[in-house]
Amino acid sequence: MDLTHSLSIILRLAEQTPWKNDIKDIIKLILCLSIITSKKYVIPHRDIGNWTAHPVQLTATQTNSSDCGLWVLAQIAVVLQGYDTTGLQEKDMALSRSYL
Repeated sequence: MDLTHSLSIILRLAEQTPWKNDIKDIIKLILCLSIITSKKYVIPHRDIGNWTAHPVQLTATQTNSSDCGLWVLAQIAVVLQGYDTTGLQEKDMALSRSYL
């Protein structure tokens, strides 16, 4: 049985490769947040031992230049909740912002 995990990353410009340099930092951030979440709430800790990262989609979901951080936070939130990707659309970002 393959026990590797996958971290899906929504990238605005997925055809570009500079994001690959940041994968280790992204996984480290998710691991730290996962540990904090599992200690503070009743959410199972996710083993991040052998994760890989790859783009979820290759087309732009965001058409403005102000919501990129919200997309990142939304993706982190769903990973911490045990899901692989968010079902959010650009029209949902205003409501997402109000939760912050």
